[in-house]
Amino acid sequence: MWMIDCTRQLANIIINKVATMSEKFNRKNCRQYDAIVTEIRSAAVLTFVLVEPQDYVDVLKSLSLG
Repeated sequence: MWMIDCTRQLANIIINKVATMSEKFNRKNCRQYDAIVTEIRSAAVLTFVLVEPQDYVDVLKSLSLG
């Protein structure tokens, strides 16, 4: 009976360790994903801010030529 209890205890230790490591790994992945999403959003806004004046100039050019 002692051997069975030790085996169960060891299994629980291993399971808890794997669960803790997985949780840390997944949290790190979530933080990295959030950082990527933030970067993409800010790049999209920056692109819009840069392209918007050019679009306006293009409209003015087309009106003056038309």
